[in-house]
Amino acid sequence: MEPTALYQQVEDYIVRHIQDGSWPPGHRLPSEHELVSRFGMSRMTVNRALRDLVQQGRIVRVAGVGSFVAEDKPQSTLLHIASIAREVRQRGHDYRCALLSADRVAAPGDIAAWLGLRSGQSVFHSVCLHLENEVPVQLEDRYVNPQVVPDFLDQDFRVVPPGEYLVQNVPFDEIEHVVDAVLPTPEQANRLQIDAAEPCLMLTRRTWTRTTPVTMVRCLHPSEVRLRGLGGGECCPGPRGLLRPQRPLHLGLEPLAGDLFGRFSQVFGMEMIAGHIGQMPEPRKSCMT
Repeated sequence: MEPTALYQQVEDYIVRHIQDGSWPPGHRLPSEHELVSRFGMSRMTVNRALRDLVQQGRIVRVAGVGSFVAEDKPQSTLLHIASIAREVRQRGHDYRCALLSADRVAAPGDIAAWLGLRSGQSVFHSVCLHLENEVPVQLEDRYVNPQVVPDFLDQDFRVVPPGEYLVQNVPFDEIEHVVDAVLPTPEQANRLQIDAAEPCLMLTRRTWTRTTPVTMVRCLHPSEVRLRGLGGGECCPGPRGLLRPQRPLHLGLEPLAGDLFGRFSQVFGMEMIAGHIGQMPEPRKSCMT
């Protein structure tokens, strides 16, 4: 991955604070002088970063006053990624992230394709269980591009879950969602403490930063979980977000699958296309060299 240009370092710093919610709409940004001092860059470089952010619609500049985080537009929430931990705690419940595994592995062919890597190339893999009041609400299976997030495995995910860590440290500008109704494997059912015959919702998400794939995550939700924006430490679909129900494996799933997709559609505001098989789109050509 090529070194980040100087002006992009300023952009990334500002975007991270906007995306993790620490700088809400209307928040006044540090002045150009403060940014120059912080990064040790020329005023021209800082000014270019601010101009780019204005063009992206992320900030507004008021002559003689300063720069401010732009107000959300109707579609801007589609790029919002929230915290499952915050969602649970806001309900007054206890949250815990149980890390089941975190390793560096050889990327299987499909994962390599989704992350723009070569088959067998090194990739980070983590599996964790999100619990609300000690009840499993989501099983997260994540792959991360080590070229983008080299320090991923050095984090304590019991303190900051993987998705939240990525939001706070890797500015993203594109998200892709696919939602399927599936039956869990015996291992998944055991981890979620549910019956293997209980239908689940599988949310598959990919994010990019400047066209480079960052992460691919599969988040499995038991059907009984209240869908209030929970999504692998993240929530809400991006501009590619599309609710594409997988045709149930047997007729007994159809009524529940329809209800689940309806609830997901209401929560995420996604379009439901009945009858489509919930498969990931064709992988992009690798943007790595």
